[in-house]
Amino acid sequence: MNKTTRKGNRGKAKDAIVNSEISAADKTIETDAGHIDQIRDIIFGRQMSDYDKRFKELEDRVNNQIDRLSTDADEKLKAIRNDIHDQYETLSKLLQSEKAERDQDSNAFSTALDVLSDRLKEEIKQLGGQLMEMSGQLSDEMQNQQMEAAKNLEDAFQKLDKAKLARGTLSELLKEMADRISNRKK
Repeated sequence: MNKTTRKGNRGKAKDAIVNSEISAADKTIETDAGHIDQIRDIIFGRQMSDYDKRFKELEDRVNNQIDRLSTDADEKLKAIRNDIHDQYETLSKLLQSEKAERDQDSNAFSTALDVLSDRLKEEIKQLGGQLMEMSGQLSDEMQNQQMEAAKNLEDAFQKLDKAKLARGTLSELLKEMADRISNRKK
C-alpha cells in the first residue's frame, strides 16, 4: 500500500469512530429526554388534564350562555316584530274599512277620516320608533351580558392561572431532577 491509501484508511477509521461516539451520545441524550418527559407526565399529567377539562367546561358554559342570550334576543325581536306587524295589519284593515265607509258618507265624514288616517300614520311611525328603541335596548342588554360573560371567563382564567406553578419554578424543579438522575447514573 502506498502512503496516500494508508492515510485515507486512517481518516475513514477516525471518522467511523467519531460517528459512532456521536451516535452513542445522541442515544444517551434521547434516553435522558425520554426520562424527563416521563417524569413530567407523572408529575403534571393529571393536573394538566384537569386544567384542560376545566377550561373546556368553562368554554362550553360561556358558549351556551352566549347562544341562549342570542336566542332569547332573537325571540324577543321576533315577538316585537310580530306584534307590530299584527297591529299594522289591524290598523290597515281598519283604515281600509273606514275608507270604504267614507266613500258612502258625506264630505265631513271624509275630512274626519283623513284626520284619523294621519293619526294612524303617526302612531305607526311612533311604533316604528319604539321598535327601534327596544331593538337598541335589547342590543345594549345583549352586549352587556356578553361583556359580563367575558369578564366571568377572564376571572375564571385568572383563578386557574394563579393555581398553576410558575414556569421558572417548574424548570428549576425539572433541572434538579435531571441532575439527580444523571448523578445516580454516574
